[in-house]
Amino acid sequence: MNIAVFEEAFPFEPDYSPYDGDTVSRIIRCRSQLEKELFFDKLLALLNIGRARDLYPPASIEGLRSLHGKIVASKAPEHHKQSLIYYLLQDCLEYPQAAEEFADGCLMSEKFIIYMKGLWFMDQIQFGAALEYLSHPSLGIPTFADEILLHLVRRDKSDFIVPLAYYHTVNPPLTSRNALGAFFDCLCWVSVPEAFFFSRTQPETLRRFLFEQLIKFVLSGTTTTTRLSRHRELAETERADKAIELINLPLAEEENQWFEEYLIKNSDNAVRDAKDTLLMRRIGTGKLNEALRDQDGLNTGKLDGINWEALRPGIEKGLGPRKVLEEMLPIGRPE
Repeated sequence: MNIAVFEEAFPFEPDYSPYDGDTVSRIIRCRSQLEKELFFDKLLALLNIGRARDLYPPASIEGLRSLHGKIVASKAPEHHKQSLIYYLLQDCLEYPQAAEEFADGCLMSEKFIIYMKGLWFMDQIQFGAALEYLSHPSLGIPTFADEILLHLVRRDKSDFIVPLAYYHTVNPPLTSRNALGAFFDCLCWVSVPEAFFFSRTQPETLRRFLFEQLIKFVLSGTTTTTRLSRHRELAETERADKAIELINLPLAEEENQWFEEYLIKNSDNAVRDAKDTLLMRRIGTGKLNEALRDQDGLNTGKLDGINWEALRPGIEKGLGPRKVLEEMLPIGRPE
């Protein structure tokens, strides 16, 4: 097959064009939902073929011929030209076999067929179908992996099942700050421990920042950024459950220091219940005398049904003689 010949690449009736008014409107609508840039647009830009908005979707058969001409005349490698034409053939819904016949005719690599199908479904906002292709083991880490994950997180309609499945299958490096931040927000919603252990895998320059974002998320009950596409807020019971998970994290000494410094710094109500959380952590880790010392500055009401003032006598009784001893000695340095 000579892909440079339009009639061989698009063997349809002379007056057939897949881009009727409804199709053009749908593609433009999808582009808007994907922050005004389709993945096909990204490919055209990457291969220096032209300004996507001027070329795609073509409004007529003449426009399709023009786009085809620019693709085959470009300096892109042959397999990239084939991939772009294959993508366009996916739009030809009245000829459902056209794309596969084209792929067979020019001996397209299976890897590029899978990848282009995935991107086409991404551009159609059909993320479940896209995941089937983009997580295929033959792809490794595909081009635009960060952008793919970012859109999967931002457009999620349920419980982040699709973006989590993509990340754990493909394991992209997340080289952009936006993708990393959006994915971390996603993890915070799904699992506090998972978000915590993920933060440990990041470079030292990011670890503390992400850990503090996790604390802020749990205490505020909402995402700490605008990276997610819609406002989400934890119910009070969910927030209480996540607070318990946060308090019980197996923190290393350095992480425990970050935890306390962050809560003390924000204990003036800049972060909701920061003092209460610090107290709960100290009780949970056996730092009872410090908990009593800090209780004077705590909220006097209840947190998730717990009256801290009522707990004081029990803590003092539990400390027994140790309370007197620790008042005489520097905390944490018995002699």
